[in-house]
Amino acid sequence: MVYDFLKSKEFSGLMLRNCYEILVLLTSKSQAFHIICDARFVNYSPILPEGYVDTHLSYIVFYISDESVGSFYFDENKLSFEACFGADNFVSLVTVNLKGVSKIQIQRDIIFVNSAFYEQDEQDLLQESSSAFINNPKNKDIFKR
Repeated sequence: MVYDFLKSKEFSGLMLRNCYEILVLLTSKSQAFHIICDARFVNYSPILPEGYVDTHLSYIVFYISDESVGSFYFDENKLSFEACFGADNFVSLVTVNLKGVSKIQIQRDIIFVNSAFYEQDEQDLLQESSSAFINNPKNKDIFKR
């Protein structure tokens, strides 16, 4: 019963609107914050080299601060920002579907918790799959025709 409520369109829509509004407020105040994201809803472009992120992680934490706020963009469906990974500061554009934002924190204080249950849409999976294919350097020659 509770599960049905938490995955209902009305409740999940409310959670997404709240998440969006909190991001609006945080960015308008130039406030640094952490976002804790469900890894299923996170994409990297270009794809990170093997070993940069543990693919077995369920959640990943990003810190949005002065360095990343310049590239930070969001709308009602997703957010994106540039981030550096690894010792060699490999740069990638991180895109997160707002459905994947589980928590937002300022320092240690949790200011938003997304309690809704989301499934990945077939459209999300298709986009993720095609993005992975296109951004893989091994597939570069296929598109040169």
